[in-house]
Amino acid sequence: MPSAYEFAQQQLKDATAAAQAEKNKVDADLKSLKIRALVLKGIAVFGGLLITSGFLSAANQVIGFIISVAVAFDAFISNHKLTMSRATASTAYRQLIEVTASEHTDALQQLLPLATSDPPRFESEMVPKLGVLRKRVEDVSTQIRNALDKADYDALQALAIETKSSTP
Repeated sequence: MPSAYEFAQQQLKDATAAAQAEKNKVDADLKSLKIRALVLKGIAVFGGLLITSGFLSAANQVIGFIISVAVAFDAFISNHKLTMSRATASTAYRQLIEVTASEHTDALQQLLPLATSDPPRFESEMVPKLGVLRKRVEDVSTQIRNALDKADYDALQALAIETKSSTP
């Protein structure tokens, strides 16, 4: 059976690994959203340049239609809002993981002399610190997930054809 210290250490490791896994998923979503944004913006910009240059003047109507579809699609799927929410979440996860690692190192450095001279005291002083770090990782991860859920909900809400009424 693991000691309280080993258990607390493993719990922190698991919570941090879960936060890193969530960050990796957010980063993957962010990458695809950025690519989509670049493609759609590229269509709008280069299509506009084609129309303005007169290079393919016979196709101006088709190019204009393609630009309109790209811009409407970008707005319709709330790509910018979703991209920004993923970028914010990625940064928040990164900061959470970095601060947690730093504070864990600080706690170890303060108490490390006790690890050899008084192991029971070392463990009894580290366990609460590890618990505080684990709880913060879990709580902040929950806050980040809730913010992402809200951003997704808001993006879906933007698709509504009906407008909210102020009267029941």
